[in-house]
Amino acid sequence: MKTLVACILVVGVMQVLIAQNRSETISQSGLTLAYCIDAALNKNPSVAAARFRVEAAEAKMFEAQTNRLPRLALSGRAARLSDVPTYAITLPGIGRQTLFESINHSYATRIALQQPIFTGFRLARLSEMSESQHDIASHEYRKAKNELVIEVSAAYWNLFKAIRLQKLYDQAQNQLRAHLADVQNLLGQGMASYLDVLRLEAQLVDLQMKIIEAGSGVMLASMRLSSLIGLDLLEPLVPADDAANNLPGPEDLRVQPRTLIAAAMSHRPEMHAMSQLKAIRERGVTVAQAGWFPQLSLSASYDYARPNQRVIPPSDRWEKTWDIGIVFQWSLWDWFETSYKVSEARAIESEARAQFDLLSNAIALDVVTQYRRLVEADALVTAGEHHVRRSEESRRVAAENFKQGVATSTEVLDAELDLLRAQLNHAIATVEAALQLQRFKMSRGEDLFE
Repeated sequence: MKTLVACILVVGVMQVLIAQNRSETISQSGLTLAYCIDAALNKNPSVAAARFRVEAAEAKMFEAQTNRLPRLALSGRAARLSDVPTYAITLPGIGRQTLFESINHSYATRIALQQPIFTGFRLARLSEMSESQHDIASHEYRKAKNELVIEVSAAYWNLFKAIRLQKLYDQAQNQLRAHLADVQNLLGQGMASYLDVLRLEAQLVDLQMKIIEAGSGVMLASMRLSSLIGLDLLEPLVPADDAANNLPGPEDLRVQPRTLIAAAMSHRPEMHAMSQLKAIRERGVTVAQAGWFPQLSLSASYDYARPNQRVIPPSDRWEKTWDIGIVFQWSLWDWFETSYKVSEARAIESEARAQFDLLSNAIALDVVTQYRRLVEADALVTAGEHHVRRSEESRRVAAENFKQGVATSTEVLDAELDLLRAQLNHAIATVEAALQLQRFKMSRGEDLFE
């Protein structure tokens, strides 16, 4: 017993050490987006619930298939019967003869077989409906995983953006402090005004406030990502991937809208699920129409009873009997119940067709919208890069002119702030383009989890 307890303690300590080591490794080397997606897919409750719905639908599909197979049932009975008079008659020359003796107990066993032969196509259509329901659950599982990938990607790139913005604010603060030191030296020499110093100090205070906000944003973004991938919320995370390496390529941007719509109609899980739902509603009409047809089945049984009711006269001993036959049933008048069921099924089928058309239009609009947003995001990244280059050159020229005495401190400050705005806009545009690429791929039916 002591050995078992010691082994359990050793295993527990090893697991804790492994978890700590993994946490330290993640903090030091950084998290890749692929790791985050894989961790979230393995731990997310909504994805697990969708997977269990697939398993339930699969079991239901096999259950429906068994309804077309023969059923074999075993039953038994043991009973104590009330006493009844013995039935006897008296015949001339023979005397009193007992025809039915009084038996106050009954034992019986039966094996019964039932096999549907014709049910008006109801069982076949129910089986097909269960298969379609399984397909629907599978496509909803795909959709749930893709949506989770988008959610994880958004959290990942938001963390990347928050860290990037924090670094840009820190860089801008250091540059302004260096410029403030230069202006203070010039103030001592009588070559700068006190107003220039006040403006720089005010701008530094504003940057310090933004740095505080950025630090809070980094912490919240890290906690959000940790909650999705199952890590400690207070463990700081560092993205290892760069949004600049996950931007759309030419093959993503040079696509015809009609080609995108056709791809989305063929590959989106929502379209597949709606197609299967429409098929279910169509088969539901056949199921309702089954009430107009006769029902035919094969029935057989084997009885072993004491006494056996089919043996006359009954005797207190075990007897074997069997029977086999065809069971025929046809509802000739049901006050139009079947007709009403058929009308209801046809109305539900028409509703499914309308929903299919509505979804088709929505998906066509979505994929084209996501494509236009991707093109826009890519253009903003390109424009942002150009803006950063021009702003860097503007700051360099302003700094050189300031050293030569042909530019004011205000012009240098304006150039610094313009560069900061350009860098911030470029960072935001880069992250948005990387995330928009994921949204675009999902809109045209690609699986993001593979």
